[in-house]
Amino acid sequence: MVNSTPRILMPAAVTVLAISSVVYYVRNQLLREKNDFDGFFAQKHKLADQLLQEDNKKVLAEVNAGQKNLLNILSS
Repeated sequence: MVNSTPRILMPAAVTVLAISSVVYYVRNQLLREKNDFDGFFAQKHKLADQLLQEDNKKVLAEVNAGQKNLLNILSS
């Protein structure tokens, strides 16, 4: 009976090792995908901020031009 115990435990040990390896691989894969997504999201957010700043500059330039035109009309 003592000699048969290692034979019984061996498949369980192999199963635990296999499951641990799969869990490790999946965890690392998910972390990699999360990092890729976070990087993509940050890049998208930065691009949106840049576009908003450019739009704000255009609007401000139009407002300034409109104010100058209004001042010219009022001073005439």
